Amino acid sequence: MPDSMNLNKSSPDKYQLIFPICPSMTKSTEARTFALNIFGAVVPGVAQEDNEDHWQGAKIHRIVGAMDYLPYTINFLVDEEWRNWQYLYDWLALINNNKDLFTEERPDYVSDSEIIIKNNFNVAILNVSLKNMFPIDLSEVTLDQRAGEMELECSCTFVYDYFEVTRV
Repeated sequence: MPDSMNLNKSSPDKYQLIFPICPSMTKSTEARTFALNIFGAVVPGVAQEDNEDHWQGAKIHRIVGAMDYLPYTINFLVDEEWRNWQYLYDWLALINNNKDLFTEERPDYVSDSEIIIKNNFNVAILNVSLKNMFPIDLSEVTLDQRAGEMELECSCTFVYDYFEVTRV
């Protein structure tokens, strides 16, 4: 018998991001996890390249390439001491700082991450695990007292090898 379909709407504020610290940036006395005040995230998109063939008047679509995992962007609030922003900056500088470090061994700067999606009762229902993730872009932070915003916002874009989706 097939599973019944639940027609309740999903809420965009029912998620949690588990973000372990990059192993090469961790000292034995530091915490092993990193928290961001995230106010916006997405479940990353995927795409496959297709090719359209014409045969006897018909159009046939075929997959011709590997699955393409699109970048993962999060929006977060910069904390009062700028620790979360600095951690992401240091992670980027660990990969390449344009001064004396131009590349680092890949296992030293990748980390796995998980997006846990919850239902309206705050119960985990889906787990999206991003494998071998690292940052490629840290946006600017606008320091403007006339803007009216009391919170400093920033975004960070990550790339990763692939993700796995499991039902909890």
